[in-house]
Amino acid sequence: MIKNKALVIDFNDLSFFESGSTKLTPQGVASITKIAKALEPFKDSVHITVQGHTDSAGVRSQHSQYGDNWELSVIRATAVLKSLLKSGYPQEVLSAEGFADTQATKNCGTSRTRSKSHLQN
Repeated sequence: MIKNKALVIDFNDLSFFESGSTKLTPQGVASITKIAKALEPFKDSVHITVQGHTDSAGVRSQHSQYGDNWELSVIRATAVLKSLLKSGYPQEVLSAEGFADTQATKNCGTSRTRSKSHLQN
């Protein structure tokens, strides 16, 4: 979908992470690899903002190593960003944002990450 001069790629139904985790699932790694390859011709002219989200459970346990859902969502976005760096994307075109569990989706029982690619003017 094109929105505000940006190509938005939303993975609502795909879980990149297990609940409360920052380790990418194999399905998440495969999807990021496919997107990285598809956008490779534009990697020097497109800014990519990775948006990290959590499910409604997220960080609820005192045994969690993450302080709260905000921290968890930023670390998840950073994990995706690092995967893009490994795919050869220059760090100058990448940024990360965290939204915790503030932006609910239809499938709010699972964690998700949205990748948003902004075209630079």
